[in-house]
Amino acid sequence: SSSSRRLYEHVALVSLSLTAFMKEVLQKLFLKLFGMLTSLHCIVLSGNAATPNFVLLALIAGVVGAISSLSGIHHLSEWKTNTLGGSSAVAFVAWALTLLAMGFACKEIHIGGNRMDKLKTLESFVIILGGTELVYLLSIHGGFVTGEYSTTQSYTKASEAKGAGGA
Repeated sequence: SSSSRRLYEHVALVSLSLTAFMKEVLQKLFLKLFGMLTSLHCIVLSGNAATPNFVLLALIAGVVGAISSLSGIHHLSEWKTNTLGGSSAVAFVAWALTLLAMGFACKEIHIGGNRMDKLKTLESFVIILGGTELVYLLSIHGGFVTGEYSTTQSYTKASEAKGAGGA
């Protein structure tokens, strides 16, 4: 039980650090992309019809994903049912936004056209990030698989303590 908990903590930490690394790479790529181009209009001219939606969704998904990483670090340090709800909710929203951005990236690749190399790189990173965020989302739920914590566990311990204190 203790070794499986440590294994899930290590898997969660590795997937969290990989997700944080991908988010950092995406943020640096956005800074370079927006540093070179003066406005979103320039990005639209260099891409195709799906580019503006893709860039905006990828930016929003990156910000929500960074918040999800902070919430995941907090959950990893506490590892209780109290922190699981918030971190899994934010992680699910970040994953959903990343899947939307990934859909626009796939549509952009399918449409084709004259796209910048940095835009192609951003598309690749968003597609990879969709998979790593799924691993992260599954790893923060690792305690349910091993039975280390559940929603009834905290209530059972509280009722046992109440029964022992009242007797």
